[in-house]
Amino acid sequence: MRQRVRAGSRPRRRRLLLLSAGARAGVLRAGALRAGVLRAGVLLAGVLPAGVLLAGTLLAGTLLMGVALVGCDPQSKPLTQYEGGARVTGDGRLVLWMGAVCARVTGVDVQFNDRQGDPLETWILTPGRRAAPLSYLTVGKAPRGFRESRPVNTDWRIADTLRIRVRSDAEQRSTYLSTDSLTADSAAHVGQWFVQDHGWMSMTSYRDLVRKDAAVAPMCPR
Repeated sequence: MRQRVRAGSRPRRRRLLLLSAGARAGVLRAGALRAGVLRAGVLLAGVLPAGVLLAGTLLAGTLLMGVALVGCDPQSKPLTQYEGGARVTGDGRLVLWMGAVCARVTGVDVQFNDRQGDPLETWILTPGRRAAPLSYLTVGKAPRGFRESRPVNTDWRIADTLRIRVRSDAEQRSTYLSTDSLTADSAAHVGQWFVQDHGWMSMTSYRDLVRKDAAVAPMCPR
């Protein structure tokens, strides 16, 4: 059963950070148009009356604003959310699930942040060899095939959010985890995983979500 995730400043910050590809393209188009307007203005300034030139400048500015607004269309397709799952064991340990078996992971960072979003500490894992497979990890305990490059001394429950990064030779995938929703409801969802922005899910429900929603994918980098 899905649980509605409480809205707050953290999801809002996340949405602001996830600037759509359409918005970036719009900014580039707007920059190109602005450059063209300026070049045209320089060429026409010497041959057109001041009133005509002013009207043309205002029209160009309106077009420029239109291009920018189209690029920031809120209905544009969202970026992919890389989400795994999390749950708390009976002895209070936090277990993270990548959502699949990641074949060649070259590093993992788990950053502990306070309520203002400032980092408290970062737990860093590196593989014993160049890369290693990874599916689950328990925060504070290096999984098989990895070692702690930077051990963690902070209790994960003190953090307000965790920023999780999984790297390969080709790319990095990142997500965040709100700890308050996780700790408040964990006892009522034994055997399930908390998926940020989607609530508590079984493995089967999570895999169905990934299959049906192209905007959600496991944490495994290519």
